[in-house]
Amino acid sequence: METKGLHVAIVHRRLALGGAEEVSRQTACLFSDLGICTHFFAEAHIPAEWPLPEDPKIDLTLLPPGVRLWTKESALYLVQAFKERGVQVLIIPIALRNDYLPLFRSAGIKIIYWCHSSPLWELVDRRERASYKAHHPWYKNLYSVTLRRLRLLLSPEERLRTRYRRLVREVDRFITLTPAYIGEFVSALGLGEEEASRFVALPNMVTPPQAPLMPAKDRPKKILFVGRLSYADKRPDRVLRIWEQVYRALPEWEVEIYGKGPEEKFLRRMIQRRGLPRISLKGYIADPTSVYSAGAILMMTSTYEGWGLVISEAQAAGVVPIAFDSSAGIRELIGEDSSYDSSYGCLVPPFDLEAYGAQLLRLCQDDALRYHLSESAQAHSLDYTPTRNASRWEELFSQL
Repeated sequence: METKGLHVAIVHRRLALGGAEEVSRQTACLFSDLGICTHFFAEAHIPAEWPLPEDPKIDLTLLPPGVRLWTKESALYLVQAFKERGVQVLIIPIALRNDYLPLFRSAGIKIIYWCHSSPLWELVDRRERASYKAHHPWYKNLYSVTLRRLRLLLSPEERLRTRYRRLVREVDRFITLTPAYIGEFVSALGLGEEEASRFVALPNMVTPPQAPLMPAKDRPKKILFVGRLSYADKRPDRVLRIWEQVYRALPEWEVEIYGKGPEEKFLRRMIQRRGLPRISLKGYIADPTSVYSAGAILMMTSTYEGWGLVISEAQAAGVVPIAFDSSAGIRELIGEDSSYDSSYGCLVPPFDLEAYGAQLLRLCQDDALRYHLSESAQAHSLDYTPTRNASRWEELFSQL
């Protein structure tokens, strides 16, 4: 399939703040450079959080009011809309019920499923959401625990695996973020050789900063957290617990938390009640480029991450990431060399807060180590530039 003149549809439930949504936006811009037209479809759009690129090759269509994605009504609507726009390839970068994918295949449309998370991430998410959240009022905890644990019981693992097996059979290509995830999917789903051949590894890309970067030795002693303030996945409360361990030994350092989400009020109360100094919530920022350029260390405290877009963004800006070793995607970004000779940040055994605190303390106090990792992180980020991904997409489309 030729790329120039190709029409591609990317379907999201909601185009707003989010890693997968941002990657889709960046990819549409990359497609435009390749001569590909991108047509976005979504139920909702928040322009302040997800600005549509001003490009004649990129457009956005909202579904009719009341029409929900992946119902028969929406599938029929999309098939007709694709015919009108000449769409040849459908890219689905979100979790979905795939009951109506055969409708698209019967219309001659190639289907690419783009998994932005680690394999079977839903199992971890359900477990975390079913756990007790002591900082919520008791009546919310009772409702939350009862509902979520009931949902956990009604959603057995085998049902999820069956849905993924069916998805693999009904798409033309299944994108994962790293080659290691292909092996994990094949093993977890018990796939055969033909089904395994549909998988393609395609890392998320990151655009190098345009302005010259501040040298590591001149950067403010600032630790950053950038991400959604949510419990099940991002766990920003761990940032506060870790900072409580080390702040006395780091009088010249401060922590800034960027993002918004349901945990914000709890985090503010936790900072106040524990009297944590030099740590502040800065709110949501649409473009964190300026934040990274004035930071030294990025903390990621997630329970699960498929890739961790903020890690690659921080690395490109010379910020050293520290994260739990929770997935193959994180390991690819940071490296596994405990001597740091060929690493691009710090990995911590999951989910050991004391070990994390010790690593953070060393990273803050050992200037030579931090400067070395800053340089290696920047160099590593060049593996994920738009130019590298352009050739990867061209090869993928040529296989359809």
